[in-house]
This record gives sequence, structure tokens and C-alpha cells, in this order.
Amino acid sequence: MKILLDSTVLVDLLRANLEVRTRLDQLRGEGAEFYTSTLNLYEARCGLSISHHSSAKQAAALAGVQSELDVLPFDEESARHAAVIYGQLRSIGKCADGLDHLIAGTIVSNGIDAVLTRNKKHFENIREIKQVLTY
Repeated sequence: MKILLDSTVLVDLLRANLEVRTRLDQLRGEGAEFYTSTLNLYEARCGLSISHHSSAKQAAALAGVQSELDVLPFDEESARHAAVIYGQLRSIGKCADGLDHLIAGTIVSNGIDAVLTRNKKHFENIREIKQVLTY
């Protein structure tokens, strides 16, 4: 199964969150392949840039996490899917938080099976995403 790691996962990995590590180990044992997107890296880096505890060590840790993942770009096909998702969400009176509809477009355009996130509600109304996993 191809799983995109949302920004919350990246942040929790930097914080050495045991729950996310346990969940990733479980999914890895089931044969999961892990991905993230350039948008998720952007969100994680924004968090580092405003953190009072940000350091070169955390930036290096993020680079280490990134090196273990396939990073998917936000490209023209992703933009097409994201626009459709945005319209669908608006039609049901929902709005994607932040960049989530763009991330969803990336998930769909790359044939990703699931997203792993701490904030399930950010993706649960997006019907194109096959599975929303949490920890």
C-alpha cells in the first residue's frame, strides 16, 4: 500500500512522538511504502521557521526524514485534481484547511492509496482519497 505522510506525521517524527513511530512500524510491517509531498515539506519547514525551539538540529532531522521518503511534487495533474476536490468540498459547504486540498490532489494524481495524519478531519470529506489513516 502506498501511503502519503501528512505534515502532522513529519512534525511528530521530529518531536520523537512514540505513537507515530509505532504506527509507522506497524504499517511498514504490512508492506507499506511511504511518501510525502513538497507541500507537506513546505508546511513542516514553515513550522520550523516560526518555532522558538527551531534549530539546525531539527532542520537536519527533517532532512533525514525526507531522505527516507519518496517526495511527490505538486504538478499540473495535481493542480487539476486539487481544483476538482476544492469544488466538491465547496459544493457540500466544506473548505479544506490550508493546503489540504492541494495535498489531496497530489495524492490522487500519484495513485496513493492512503494518507496518514493526526488530523483525520482534514481529509475525511475528500471522497477521492481511498483511506484516511491516523494514530
